[in-house]
Amino acid sequence: MSGMASRRLADIDRVRALALASKGELELLDASQDSRVRVRVHRPTATDAGYPQHALSSFELSIELPSRYPFDAPTTRVEGRPVFHPNVFESGVVCVGSRWQPGEGLDLYLMRVVRLLLFDGMLVNLQSIANAAAGQWYARARREHPQAFPSARIDWRQDADRIVRQCPHCRARLRLPGGRHGMVDCPRCSRAFEAHT
Repeated sequence: MSGMASRRLADIDRVRALALASKGELELLDASQDSRVRVRVHRPTATDAGYPQHALSSFELSIELPSRYPFDAPTTRVEGRPVFHPNVFESGVVCVGSRWQPGEGLDLYLMRVVRLLLFDGMLVNLQSIANAAAGQWYARARREHPQAFPSARIDWRQDADRIVRQCPHCRARLRLPGGRHGMVDCPRCSRAFEAHT
């Protein structure tokens, strides 16, 4: 099995673990293919400009893994009912910017996408608008209803089985899964090192 194929399988296993840790807030719908993962997020978000009075109680995401994954970024799309968000195109494609790092891991990427769609103020990017109407609405709605944002939070509770290891090259502190051994790509300096946790 190639390194890219084993990375895909390991990342899909991490998404399974993430869904279990979420206590039902993240539901893994399908991971039978190694090129696509489907999840449902059971938390409220905006479906139109009527939010917070009108909220979508859950939403479904489809994550496509390109053939060169993890070197090429995954693409995430909101399926079914649309999410009204400044960083979601009308086609449903989620604009996550150019933040993809091959060492990030699909579980961490998914957590970031979910936080974005739940209007985490640290992630919503009004400088790179995918939906102009949603961008104008969000800026106004956040002033009028600040308590409504973020629309929800998910308590992932995965840190209990994480071990902190320091990159020997740049001294970055990385939280890694416990009980593992292998090569780690540092997201800060992009250099690999061997780690035991």
